[in-house]
Amino acid sequence: MALAHRVALLRRHGCVVRVLAGVGFGRRVTHVLRTAGVAYRDTTRAGPATHQKLMVLSGILGRDRSASYVWTGSHNWSNQSLRNDEVVLRVAGPRTVAAYERNVGRIWRLTGRKPG
Repeated sequence: MALAHRVALLRRHGCVVRVLAGVGFGRRVTHVLRTAGVAYRDTTRAGPATHQKLMVLSGILGRDRSASYVWTGSHNWSNQSLRNDEVVLRVAGPRTVAAYERNVGRIWRLTGRKPG
């Protein structure tokens, strides 16, 4: 929930935020994100399922006005996962981030289609 509230706050402060949710996103997290106006797609309900956990940041991070990072790994965005042995990797650089953004965009487009 803490992460959902932080993402919601970033959106309210003007950040462009998109969330591709899969397994592990509960109703409370979804409610917080949608209430804040976060663009949201649930990959478990329509389109191809994904098990990715990642966050892409392009823009401002602290004093860095041209930040370009991706955080990815096995860690579910849930309170339960705080007790697990998980791994999170941060990768940096505009070219690498652009590759992740293309992949997220592809999945975003596919999850917007009606299954059939």
